Amino acid sequence: MSELCSSKLGTKEHWDSVYNTEVENFVDHGEEGEIWFGEDSVDKMVTWASIVSCMAFIKVLDETMRITIQVIDLGCGNGHLLFRLEDLGFVNLTGVDYSKESINLSQKIGSSHTPPSKASFACLDILNLDDISGAVHASTMDHRIRYTLALDKGTLDAISLCEKTGEKSPADTYVETVAAMIKPGGVLLLTSCNWTEAEILDRFKAGTIHVKDGSSHSLFEFMDRIKYPVFKFGGAVGQTITSVALRRL
Repeated sequence: MSELCSSKLGTKEHWDSVYNTEVENFVDHGEEGEIWFGEDSVDKMVTWASIVSCMAFIKVLDETMRITIQVIDLGCGNGHLLFRLEDLGFVNLTGVDYSKESINLSQKIGSSHTPPSKASFACLDILNLDDISGAVHASTMDHRIRYTLALDKGTLDAISLCEKTGEKSPADTYVETVAAMIKPGGVLLLTSCNWTEAEILDRFKAGTIHVKDGSSHSLFEFMDRIKYPVFKFGGAVGQTITSVALRRL
């Protein structure tokens, strides 16, 4: 499928600068920083994780789900999404971001809560297979864990703007590395402002794993979508953001 042109929004230097400023603003003024795509998208993702995923994973509503389910936020930014889930009773929460300043901000915000947040945060480049295998950060992120629920709010968008340096696009590498972090039957809940649902499904269905007999199968399948208000223009119908749930096969 077609790729987006690279942009400074796809560079680590840009995000280090952004989060360095947000750390300073939090320390000086208590401002927790920007919420990507607005609070409404967070509300919808949190509601989906709290209710819909509960029904899908254990068939019936059970409060123990919030204790046992292992959640990772891919590109956690200021940690806001995880803090919202923590308020609802989720406890096994991990946030990762390749910007150290993002992790610094998340930890400072979490420590300021009453009581302090117990969410874990680690500086991790999810496109780096050495990081994923636990070569670094093993003390803060158990690399043996494969997560039940992975959340992405804008991270694939930023990765899609990274400059291509190898045979595969950064976005295609993302599909493979994220698949390695999610246990079979687990779910990726992804929110994007750059890609339509059809484009997201095409990319994830194209991601395959090869098995010993020489055959291959897809890494993900469509599970659910979150509905947002739609608009019409020039005979076409669309929406400003898309949220899709994909089940790991």
